[in-house]
Amino acid sequence: MEVILVYNFLDYDLVEVHDTELIKVDMQYPKLAMENAIEKCYLMHEVYERLKLAASNLPDGYSLVILDAYRPFELQKELFDKYSKIIEKKFHLEKYSELDKNNFINKFVSIPDKNNPPAHTTGGAVDVTLLYNGYYLDLGCKFDEFCDRTYTNYYKDYKDLESINIHKNRMILYNSMIKAGFTNLESEYWHYDYGNKNWADITGNEIIYNDII
Repeated sequence: MEVILVYNFLDYDLVEVHDTELIKVDMQYPKLAMENAIEKCYLMHEVYERLKLAASNLPDGYSLVILDAYRPFELQKELFDKYSKIIEKKFHLEKYSELDKNNFINKFVSIPDKNNPPAHTTGGAVDVTLLYNGYYLDLGCKFDEFCDRTYTNYYKDYKDLESINIHKNRMILYNSMIKAGFTNLESEYWHYDYGNKNWADITGNEIIYNDII
């Protein structure tokens, strides 16, 4: 069920993103039947402008696909409630302290804390992948897969041809986004930030988007 958003997006400079020649929208959480998922794609205006710049940085034939962007807080909570159980079981975290467990889980899904807004709830984070001539490229693992292969540089030192091609694809995505001013969450090759706390921590700049929309 799609959440009805009652906010005045103009007050927050949040814009709806539509398909263009170099940017496609393929929101994943409606497809995964998340109850609080939204069908439409929203980003802060400056984030979208930089995403268009990133798309223009790509080599000929390549284009970006947005997998997720702005999230309502209710969706963030739903994801954490669902995924934290999966991660705890998969990585055998049962004996971890609550603090260590949450720190580990937070690498894959942010804790829904309104005092420390998760990146996607600010409109300052976007999850992206690549198309080449209209076809999805192999980037090594699925979106929201919980494994070591999600780390951006996981395939860096592998020597087989498949791994080399995967790392090459990831670096094409990475370099285009970094050149446009984004930072990357190292544990997720698809996750990029601009203006939020993640971005500020890496760049040393002041936080621009520090509230939940």
